[in-house]
Amino acid sequence: MKVLIKEVNPGTEYQGNISDYWIIVQLDSGQNIELFDATPYDLRNKINQTLECLIIATFVEIFDEPDQINKSLLTGKFLGKYVISDKWKNVFEGGNRIYKLNSEWYAIYSDDGVFLVTFSNKDIKSLKEGDKVNLTVGRYDLVAWNPIKD
Repeated sequence: MKVLIKEVNPGTEYQGNISDYWIIVQLDSGQNIELFDATPYDLRNKINQTLECLIIATFVEIFDEPDQINKSLLTGKFLGKYVISDKWKNVFEGGNRIYKLNSEWYAIYSDDGVFLVTFSNKDIKSLKEGDKVNLTVGRYDLVAWNPIKD
């Protein structure tokens, strides 16, 4: 999905080394979300640029009624198991990456695009492909990014 990088802030720092970042991005809908960058990619030089990103919603809970929510809400259609495109292969190769390309992924499709999601085993068993889901999201993580090619 395409996001506009609005702000990048260092997270954990030890002896002058930054271990992670917190990134504010704007989605196509205009909504801002905060991403945790644990890799860390360090996108400080990408502020005000639009990038293509793989984002995963973590620490999620499913709710039937969106008005029960006081946290970040993500609504979309459950896509089931999701295969990450080979265009991301170069991002996952080499380096110390938290996420792996060949992991088992699940996703939902929202108005802003595809979000990878970490569902519990219980939740996965209760969902069918095409189901509408309302999620509270504890944290969004940046899995990978690529520049937008003209």
